Amino acid sequence: YELTTLLSGPYDGSNCRIVLTAGAGGTEACDWVNMLYRMYTRHANHIDDFKVSTLDESAGDVVGYKSVELLVEGPNAYGWFK
Repeated sequence: YELTTLLSGPYDGSNCRIVLTAGAGGTEACDWVNMLYRMYTRHANHIDDFKVSTLDESAGDVVGYKSVELLVEGPNAYGWFK
């Protein structure tokens, strides 16, 4: 019952699009986006019915990414990632 209540929002049953942007901060901000990218993709891959795809990525000058756009597809993906 609690899980049904948790995932009962109007968009919770939809797929989830995640956009990570480095913003100001240079190399460390790009590295932080890389860490978040790894965290979100690993989390989604551990949920059996989820499929993760990278829609767009812009590499940082030294390390990481300036921006990354992910699409998480699966049942209640938006509800899990909101």
